[in-house]
Amino acid sequence: MKVVKPNRVSENTINMQQFIVNQASFFSMNRIGRMRFLVFSYGVPSLLFAGFMSLLVTSGESLKQVPEILFIGSIGLLFFTNIFFVALSFVMMIRRLNDLGKTGWISLLYFVPVLNVLLILYLVFFSGDSEVNQYGNKPVPNTLLITILGLLTPVLAVVGVVEMLMVPSYLHY
Repeated sequence: MKVVKPNRVSENTINMQQFIVNQASFFSMNRIGRMRFLVFSYGVPSLLFAGFMSLLVTSGESLKQVPEILFIGSIGLLFFTNIFFVALSFVMMIRRLNDLGKTGWISLLYFVPVLNVLLILYLVFFSGDSEVNQYGNKPVPNTLLITILGLLTPVLAVVGVVEMLMVPSYLHY
């Protein structure tokens, strides 16, 4: 018979605790750098939105055969997905402002026309504090995947604008 000490925590419990801490730290107010801000605020949502819109455009003829309730449901899903990504963008804005040594309240400037563009330019192009600041340690280095997605994000923006300009011209065919 094996005796288990009551104060001993199993390795699986420690792994699960670490997993939960890692997931919670994603939404914490720690600092993030420019590349992570760009990827999580614009790159990932752009990829998902482009995929969704491509699916809708390529299935144009078959949409006539889809029941209306499914079409309305997909629009509802897109709406709630956008709400999630707006919330995620605000979390990322606050974390990026913390990296710059600024308070997260500045993220409310996102609701002011013209100032919102200046805020995003500030968050993307200005480097954060190089050492520990009042909001935490220096952000972790970017992984290869973050770097690749960060470099693709401006390309996605250009492709999105071109697609937005060209789709109306294809509606006449």
